[in-house]
Amino acid sequence: MAKHKTLLDHIEDILAYKKHQRFLKDFKGQKCTTYWIWGSSGIGKTKLVREVLEELHPNNFIILGSQRDHFQEYKGQEFIVINDLRPNDYDYGQLLTLLDPWEIDKMAPARYHDRYLNARSIYITTPYDPLSFYFECNISNQVVDSFEQLKRRIVSLKLTEDTYSDLKNELIKDEEIAEAIWKIKSQKKY
Repeated sequence: MAKHKTLLDHIEDILAYKKHQRFLKDFKGQKCTTYWIWGSSGIGKTKLVREVLEELHPNNFIILGSQRDHFQEYKGQEFIVINDLRPNDYDYGQLLTLLDPWEIDKMAPARYHDRYLNARSIYITTPYDPLSFYFECNISNQVVDSFEQLKRRIVSLKLTEDTYSDLKNELIKDEEIAEAIWKIKSQKKY
């Protein structure tokens, strides 16, 4: 039984690698956008993102929720939600690497082995605004690992009851524009 599990894991790894290579070819020269959606608990941050992605990319997104191992269930989806992010979920440097918009050939940390990341957009939901999040992180050298590094990697969006509809429409519009650009660039390659 263990032998078959190892073989299945190996096949899964090969398929993930091939999928990642296709992603790198198709997404080359494009930027991964990270939306940092913050607001009070229970306001509907995850609900908002789920509605947007179910409308636009119903079969190509995942909501990751385990603080101990966010990417445990990740299977190569291109639209990723890191749900309810907390300052101690990742080492700050690791988070910066994960959110680097121009580095598309990257791996996501997972318990048993890291996963190839095929991210066109990353959505982070959290009760922390970016600056408060930064100050809550355990950072040994704030000169090297500055807040500016996080700030330039994200689009910060505060969600309130009053902004829900506008924010949803803005995200849909952004994703539709990004999708159109992606399709145009993909067609030029073939």
